[in-house]
Amino acid sequence: GFHNFMSHSPQIIFFMGIAGSGKGTQARLLNDTNGFELIETGTILRKIAGEDTERGKSIKKRLDDGQHMADEEITPLIEEELESLLKEKEHIIIDGYARRKTQAQDAIELMRKLKISDVSVVLVEVSDDIDRKRMESRQRHDDTPDAIKHRLDYFHDSVEPAIAHLATAFKLVTINGDQPEDNVHKDIVKALSL
Repeated sequence: GFHNFMSHSPQIIFFMGIAGSGKGTQARLLNDTNGFELIETGTILRKIAGEDTERGKSIKKRLDDGQHMADEEITPLIEEELESLLKEKEHIIIDGYARRKTQAQDAIELMRKLKISDVSVVLVEVSDDIDRKRMESRQRHDDTPDAIKHRLDYFHDSVEPAIAHLATAFKLVTINGDQPEDNVHKDIVKALSL
């Protein structure tokens, strides 16, 4: 019942990091070993893109074209997913959302609306040089020098201001992502007192 829902205090973590930072791996490690549920924006979008609905077709088209989604589309999807998870779970990671300042503001308002006060932002920070080397060595077909430069630029121009904005409302935890992934995981667990 309602009372039951109010009696536990959810913990939300926004995962941030540039492509190649290994943040996806870290989110999955917390999911496997620390029982966090995972909300991955990309996964939600692909799921909806598979639906035979107006919304599904519209999202599919833009995913296929590699376009960014509008905030007013993404935020309700995150909210929907979060509210359904919160019925049973209280430790939730949100990955791939609030990567621009307007979305960060939406995220702050959403947490207020849901009355969630235990919110952290985990930034897996990697130096540009190491990140570039990692992306170059992944051998993915979309890891061209131009694409890599674009990702680094996008991170610095869009994501960093979004993180700074989130940090005005939530606890920001910066983790050294240049280390091996086991160490990164240990640092996250320690920083969040899990």
